[in-house]
Amino acid sequence: MIDDQPGEPEESDLPPPIEPATGPAADVAVQKLLRAKNDLKQRDSDAFWRGVLNDPVGRSEIWALLSSLNVFGYERHAAGPTGFPDGEATSYYRGQRDFGLSLYFRLQTIDGEAILAMHRDHDSRFAVSKPQPQRRRRKS
Repeated sequence: MIDDQPGEPEESDLPPPIEPATGPAADVAVQKLLRAKNDLKQRDSDAFWRGVLNDPVGRSEIWALLSSLNVFGYERHAAGPTGFPDGEATSYYRGQRDFGLSLYFRLQTIDGEAILAMHRDHDSRFAVSKPQPQRRRRKS
């Protein structure tokens, strides 16, 4: 019986295994690779949010999400059934609002013009009034 199968490389024909780099050079190379990977991920994320914000339906959905998180309203304070303040519920509402604010500020850094367009579309405080046409006066 023959042990070696034809076509399989012998151990002496294989290149030696590549030893991972060690020391400071390895750390720098790994950090550079991770930084490049994170930069690519960040660019992809920014492109996604830009696409959402530049679409009227996307802006509408973002507005609905941020509004449901009470980003544009007053801070909520909850009370229990007896009218006594409920600290846990108030903290829960605060957490929702904090999440909404962090998303809102992140989106502002990505595309501030689209955020302004979102406000113009959905927020009456940002509405641009159309100039009224001037009426012609009749000559008497």
